[in-house]
Amino acid sequence: MKTPVPDPGPVDSVLDPAQLGVLRHLGSTGAPDFLAGLVEKFLGLTTDRLVALREASDRADAEAVERCAHALKGSAATMGATLLAQACAEVEDAARSGRMEEVPDGLQRVAAESDRARQALLVEAHREEHDQ
Repeated sequence: MKTPVPDPGPVDSVLDPAQLGVLRHLGSTGAPDFLAGLVEKFLGLTTDRLVALREASDRADAEAVERCAHALKGSAATMGATLLAQACAEVEDAARSGRMEEVPDGLQRVAAESDRARQALLVEAHREEHDQ
């Protein structure tokens, strides 16, 4: 099932062009829809991880918040979603340092950056499909 593509926005401010280049290069040696497949998988995992983060925060489970934020941070960095990775790093650090009162605000930023990354990645995946 294809996810609808939003109107293009300021992709360059949301995604790291160098990391996107790395992903495109990897895809150039394999499946033609490599980036689109990665984006689809990332978006699904991100949704699951955001739910897990919220649940861990609701339980005030600092270890689970730290673990979930760390996992999402790594995935976001791999996809070039640097602002999302930074937001996750802040939540991870707050949980690790026992500053759980900062986590709800941090999760709002994570959610906002996740939405921005989602839109930008869908634009890039759509662009790749049309460039082939």
